[in-house]
Amino acid sequence: MGEGDANRRADGVHECWSVFKNHLLEAQEQAIPLCRKSSKQGRRPAWLNRELLVELKRKKKLYDLWKQGQASQEDYRAVVRICREKTRKAKAQLELKLASVVSDNKKVFFKYVNSKRRSKENIGAILVEDAHLTNRDEEKVEAFNVVFASVFNNIDSPWATRSPESEDYECGNSDFSCVDTEIVRDQLYQLNVHKSMGPDGFPPRLLKELADITVGLLSIIYQGSWESGEVPADWKLANVIPIYKKGMREDPGNYRPVSLTSAPGKIMEKIVLGAIERHLKNNAIIRHSQHGFTKGKCCLTILTSFYDKVTLLVDEGKAVDVVFLDFSKAFDTVPHSILLDKLSKDRSSLTFTSPGPHGGLSVGGTTQQGISNPGGSWNVLAIILIFKKGKKEDLGNYRPVSLTSMPGKIMEQILLQTMLRHMENKEVIGDSQHGFTKGKSCLTNLVAFYNRVTALVDKGRATDIIYLDLCKAFGTVPHDILVSKLESVVV
Repeated sequence: MGEGDANRRADGVHECWSVFKNHLLEAQEQAIPLCRKSSKQGRRPAWLNRELLVELKRKKKLYDLWKQGQASQEDYRAVVRICREKTRKAKAQLELKLASVVSDNKKVFFKYVNSKRRSKENIGAILVEDAHLTNRDEEKVEAFNVVFASVFNNIDSPWATRSPESEDYECGNSDFSCVDTEIVRDQLYQLNVHKSMGPDGFPPRLLKELADITVGLLSIIYQGSWESGEVPADWKLANVIPIYKKGMREDPGNYRPVSLTSAPGKIMEKIVLGAIERHLKNNAIIRHSQHGFTKGKCCLTILTSFYDKVTLLVDEGKAVDVVFLDFSKAFDTVPHSILLDKLSKDRSSLTFTSPGPHGGLSVGGTTQQGISNPGGSWNVLAIILIFKKGKKEDLGNYRPVSLTSMPGKIMEQILLQTMLRHMENKEVIGDSQHGFTKGKSCLTNLVAFYNRVTALVDKGRATDIIYLDLCKAFGTVPHDILVSKLESVVV
């Protein structure tokens, strides 16, 4: 495709979007009624239904009659109790309803929570360039604009236009086919109607309800944008809202930007993302060692994989050094020119960098047959062997699981609760103990470990980590040692 054809297709994308936008906004203005927001004093609470409103009017009327001597005080108090009880039930029903739909409609839930606040949290005074506080909205916007724009790298830097050496993966045109109408229709149906609209003025609910009507023209716009590499100007605009993170509220660097962009632009992003993900999956470019932004993986899976690798090295007698790096504003500081250079390597306009070393996690287990029967005494056990790892012919690779008497378990729980109360009252266990402690787990231990290591790294100190995995630790602890410790603390 020549340069002239690309320019004509780009002009066609902008023209089609302009026609689509103008006609849809005109139809929206003519067909969708607008409601005028009332003041806060004249707005009814969300829990005030028609039945409760009738009771409140009845209470007010009976109050006037009581003041005039035409009704008794007992009748008025009875109505007050009824109104109070119905008001409590109405508020409880509303809060229960909001809690049940919070996963689908978070906006209504947080709107109700914010209405309970006595003061609205707005952005206060902000430090500007000359180190003085300002409350003017124009100066605040300019300060945030300078901070948010400063985190991006300069395109003209000598290294920004060069990408590191990478392994190119070629792919066929089947990985990047044309924009299918059914894909666009599915994306329109998946729009969250409770999301806010972008600068183009199209609410997601409008696009979702008109999906069957607008899918044809949107598919043409998306196909033209796909072929020409151009997007309408409205898709590049965003309503940016600063969200406070941490630190001093006067420092604009302690806020992060949240952008409200065009809903049709988001659909185009999802189409491109789906094509890239299919390309990665079909060519097996992303290895198992990649956990971030990978479907079915998360921070917990990478921590588990990291733990297995370190313990394996420790079991082999090798030294292990761990370095944690936390990049400030990592996503914003990646030069777009490098990403575009990587995406323009092969004939399909996409190429990717080879990921890091391979790594994974395998978990397996087989339940074996029980080997004894339970008796009537608390000391008699039914033992079941559970396979752990290694060769199944080796009996040492199995762990026993005991089925004990139910009254015996109850007695164990009574003793355990007594010891836990004693330890809590006497502060026998320190805060560093995470195993078998209520409210703590392996994840809290990993978080505390991570915080301690990063604190040492921030101070410039060397950090050596040794993991010890004691084989059959619970079974090899002598019982007489445990009994003597319990006697020493007078349990």
